[in-house]
Amino acid sequence: MMMNSYTCFLAFFSILLVSVSCNNIIQEACIKAVKSDSQPKVTFNFCVGSLEKHPKGEMARSYEDLAPITLHIMKSAAKHVSFIISKMKTKNFALNFTRLRSGLVTSSVTCEDVFNEGKKTVSPISKENNDFCRLAIMLLTFIPDAKSE
Repeated sequence: MMMNSYTCFLAFFSILLVSVSCNNIIQEACIKAVKSDSQPKVTFNFCVGSLEKHPKGEMARSYEDLAPITLHIMKSAAKHVSFIISKMKTKNFALNFTRLRSGLVTSSVTCEDVFNEGKKTVSPISKENNDFCRLAIMLLTFIPDAKSE
């Protein structure tokens, strides 16, 4: 009976240790991403939230593990933006639609510039573009460290 309790305690402690170390790599990586000199700024909550929401996020042990997770999140974000654009069929967006798609291909920042060109309107996908840029900044922050670990 005593041995069984001891085994349970060790198992619990091991799981706790693994989850804390996993959480630490995400927090450590996000602190580094926040410190990057980029626009738009990566916020700690955005970074941690994005990585922890991903099903494989809790299993990350290194920056090298975080890079493909971030790429997967970026792929989903790009699909979401594409879906939003495909639903824009109103007259207000029809004029800029073709130019908006060329902008998305080259860069989400260019997309915003093209949409706002000569107007004082905000793109309907500004938040998504900023989020995508933040994810790209995170990825670029994680990649060099993956080589040095």
